[in-house]
Amino acid sequence: MYGYNVNQQDGLSESERHSILDFIIDNGIQTRHQVINRLEQNIALRKNNYTMKNAIREWERDIDYVRKRQKVAGVVRVDSILVPTKRIVLS
Repeated sequence: MYGYNVNQQDGLSESERHSILDFIIDNGIQTRHQVINRLEQNIALRKNNYTMKNAIREWERDIDYVRKRQKVAGVVRVDSILVPTKRIVLS
């Protein structure tokens, strides 16, 4: 899912995972509901596998993050801002 994983070998931090989840949701790739469902499916498929306990814990934290996150309405990323200046007329 766009680089998202809880693989210990890749070593993504919690904030890196959250940034990827934010990107997926904010860009309309998946809805919050779809992301949560995907993570819940991961947990359900591996809940009896002891070697996956750390991954499950991370997925649970990420589900909690996605449930609590709020999209900031009206925020747009821009490369620059042009500000008009007052016109000075010399007489």
